[in-house]
Amino acid sequence: DPAAADSFDHLLAGAREPLAGVVHCFGLDATPLDQASSASLEHDAVLTCGSLLHLTQALLRTGSPARIWVVTRDAVSAVAGDHVTGTTQAPLWGFGRVVSLEHPELWGGLIDVPAHSVCADMAAAVVEQIAAPGAEDQIALRDNGGFVPRLVQGRSVAVTPVALRKDASYLVTGGTGGVGLLIAREMARQGAGHLVLLSRSGLPDRRLWPTLPEGGEAYRQMAAVREIEAFGTSVTAPMVDVTDLAAMEGLSGMLAALPPLRGVVHAAAHIGAGRVPELTLDDVSRMLRPKVTGTWVLERVTAAYELDFFVAFS
Repeated sequence: DPAAADSFDHLLAGAREPLAGVVHCFGLDATPLDQASSASLEHDAVLTCGSLLHLTQALLRTGSPARIWVVTRDAVSAVAGDHVTGTTQAPLWGFGRVVSLEHPELWGGLIDVPAHSVCADMAAAVVEQIAAPGAEDQIALRDNGGFVPRLVQGRSVAVTPVALRKDASYLVTGGTGGVGLLIAREMARQGAGHLVLLSRSGLPDRRLWPTLPEGGEAYRQMAAVREIEAFGTSVTAPMVDVTDLAAMEGLSGMLAALPPLRGVVHAAAHIGAGRVPELTLDDVSRMLRPKVTGTWVLERVTAAYELDFFVAFS
């Protein structure tokens, strides 16, 4: 049971011989993106990153020398033009890199197999990669070979800056947090006409602003909004959880009454504390919820708009 903190302890205790390695395949059972729902994304966060968390913690507790290999299917883009279908497994690549940095003594690698690979061929390719001397720790196996990350000299690319418009609206999630308000202020400075600062807590009632004590969080938010409005930008601050699809769909009436929505900045986050050994499943779920479920909800809610940009913060 990937949700049970002690499930891997029982597994390791029952091993007759010391483990040399563990191949983590829970990600292969994640729901395909085209069938995903808010509920399935919450479930898959436990199935994928939650199981990897509990596996890592169990190996640390037992002092096992086993190395972890994480297998995903079409979770990463390997070559230009890739249309990734296993996006719901992609958080394993982020969390796997964290494990590799904090506990290199346990780390084997991340292996991504093709979307439509035959099981027997996939298994053979994974085993071959694990057994290879000097194996890479991040590899995408494709029909035309294996791809690994490398830093290369970049080529010059012509970039056309996006001009923020007075006759448009821009949505910022986590909009009343520290990062969200900094982004909103800069967008106002650059000419954004209307900002929708979305958050779970909202802003303090404007009637109370003159009475807010200096130095508090509410005072800081109030001062930041006044700075934004000094640029001539109007501000709306609905209190909505970005991971709640029904609530987000309910924003459509409010957005319809504003200038056309032209950009989205997804800055909502839950910042967890502690390193891998101290994290709980609830910590991981709270960190993934705004990033994974929130991004999925935002994409659905804003798909019909003609956006100039959709920016997501990691």
